[in-house]
Amino acid sequence: MRKYGYTTLIADSDANYEIEKLELQQMVSRNIEGLIIVPCGDHLGHIQSLHSGGLPIICIDRYFEDQDIPYVATDNYEGALLATEFLIENGHTLISCIQGSPPSTPNRLRVKGFTDAMEAAGIKNYNIVGDDFSIQNGYLETRLLLQQKKIPTAIFTLSNTIALGCLKALKEKNIRIPEDISLITFDDQPYLDYLETPLSCIAQPVSDISKIAIKFLFARINKINDKINQVLLKPELKFKKSIRNIN
Repeated sequence: MRKYGYTTLIADSDANYEIEKLELQQMVSRNIEGLIIVPCGDHLGHIQSLHSGGLPIICIDRYFEDQDIPYVATDNYEGALLATEFLIENGHTLISCIQGSPPSTPNRLRVKGFTDAMEAAGIKNYNIVGDDFSIQNGYLETRLLLQQKKIPTAIFTLSNTIALGCLKALKEKNIRIPEDISLITFDDQPYLDYLETPLSCIAQPVSDISKIAIKFLFARINKINDKINQVLLKPELKFKKSIRNIN
């Protein structure tokens, strides 16, 4: 943004719809010239209203599939498919998925990628638990999974925050990764490489998403291109040390 001579205002809705609406109102009152947003849910009336009113808006990460609001995001379905197929290739059939916020587009597509991979492999015995992209959700759901008669041989968490909670619960029970349970997560973060067992993950092309979103935004601010731009980028499977081959 600095290269264009612009100042960036950053606000965090904490995944709360009411806070998101309030912060958008405050930003608009400051006469912002454009907006890049990660919507916190499936409510879009306030965003659609600004878009229809002529404010250049680009959604990143989360987006609205059936709307004309431009977005740049990762192919979440493909990423979840890759992760699940990789677990299955390594002999895992008893796999649990800890999801984030069910209504959000990324979560729905990641869950679909997971279920499609399991069904394609003929695996019917799997479960999807959780309801939030939070550390607490990962922690609580992992504790519950560990109380089942059949403990999963692998867990797929749909965000790195969920993975952190999962790691805490596993450590409390002295469960080793990957000797006892394999773990893979959606999202890459530098700290994943510095854990006791580096976590395998589905990496999103965050830098490319950012650059394309900025390009789209300024094309609209400068009225160079008002055509709808909706782009999904390919994720990357990064294999580290958290998955054991049990074939």
